[in-house]
Amino acid sequence: MAKTTENLGLLAIYSLNGNNLRMRIEDLRDLFKANSIPADLFPQITSTQGAFERATTYAAQTLGKDKLQPIVMRELSNDKENVIRVFEQRVPYQDDLEKINQGGENKPVYKHIATMRYSKKQEAIEFTNALTPQGQECIAVAQQKYRELNEFFNIIHIRKMIQDAFKYYNGILFRRNGGVTFIPMDNIKAFQNFAKMCNQMDGIELICINMQMSKDNKTSVLSNLERHVNSSLEDEIKALGGKTVGNEALEELISTFYAELGNKKISERKLQTLTESFSNTMKLVSEYEKLLDCNLDVMKSQVSIAQAQLQALLNKELEEDA
Repeated sequence: MAKTTENLGLLAIYSLNGNNLRMRIEDLRDLFKANSIPADLFPQITSTQGAFERATTYAAQTLGKDKLQPIVMRELSNDKENVIRVFEQRVPYQDDLEKINQGGENKPVYKHIATMRYSKKQEAIEFTNALTPQGQECIAVAQQKYRELNEFFNIIHIRKMIQDAFKYYNGILFRRNGGVTFIPMDNIKAFQNFAKMCNQMDGIELICINMQMSKDNKTSVLSNLERHVNSSLEDEIKALGGKTVGNEALEELISTFYAELGNKKISERKLQTLTESFSNTMKLVSEYEKLLDCNLDVMKSQVSIAQAQLQALLNKELEEDA
């Protein structure tokens, strides 16, 4: 009888077919329930107000590209009860009219062509009024986009759902530019269940390839773990508005991180987010230390230093607020 070879983990490769890929929200919810997928991985649903704002902006951008008579969207008000947005279209150049209305030469004049009002209480578009055929078209496009946003997830939501799953199951990138992700052994079964669900959706393919336990594979995973941790720290520095030169050693990135912390005013919320991020990184390193059966004290020490500095700043912010 052949000896069973233990897996180190698996490599996950996914593809999304077409920018128009979309999934009905309720259908995806049913798939999550049927496959017992953690609710934490369900994509964030756009609020109806957010859908209204995005839809009206989309309509203006889609229909307003005419260089001679462009259409723009303006928000008239946004109070406790309503959001009111209007569409305006530039009037063809008329020198005398522009001088009268603007008090100067060569200044564009826009006319009101449509109004849309969203009710925060009703959580719906409550009123529309078109004054021109172009205004009616703006309203029609905005309403169609509004329905789509409230009914479907698009390719952006689906891609983020998959990328969030990689993080959730402690995956690390196996190529700097993405495309291949390693999932550690302890999370194989749960991730394969997620992959099974994804493969039930049209336009999505998520392939899982087992990676056997071997010295060479362990070395490869360790190398990519180091790159992953460095890339994560680079992302944190960039999120603070800082710059990195790329491919720096972890201790150099920590030094750069310190410098950015000292030169920036960081909100308490941002500090808490960063603290949680480094806590997750520490858990990730600890899991891979166990998986690879090797000593990662140096890496953990560097992450711990960053954690301590963040906590000190957070404590200072809390003391100042008190």
